[in-house]
Amino acid sequence: MLCGLCGRKMQSHQAHGAAYYRCRYPNEYALANHVQHPRNVYVAERDIVPALDNWLLKAFAPPPHRLTDTIRRLHAAQPEAGPSTVAPEIATVNKIIAACDAKLVQ
Repeated sequence: MLCGLCGRKMQSHQAHGAAYYRCRYPNEYALANHVQHPRNVYVAERDIVPALDNWLLKAFAPPPHRLTDTIRRLHAAQPEAGPSTVAPEIATVNKIIAACDAKLVQ
């Protein structure tokens, strides 16, 4: 979820038992970048979910060609994942799996 004011990724936030998305933008960044941005912007998840549900219903609805097109578009929207973008924990797990696979082959 991106902030409509600055384009930065919003963070999940819990307040009073409800889920929100929050963009926290320090005043000095706003002044330096000439952005009119409140210190915090909150969007309630309950306000987003109905629209998201409707979009998902339409995106994955029959006919089957729509499903294929939606999956293709979702895949194309993903950032390129190269070796430098793999988290260290994932790299470690991948090495363990590769070692186990090698043992199974033997």
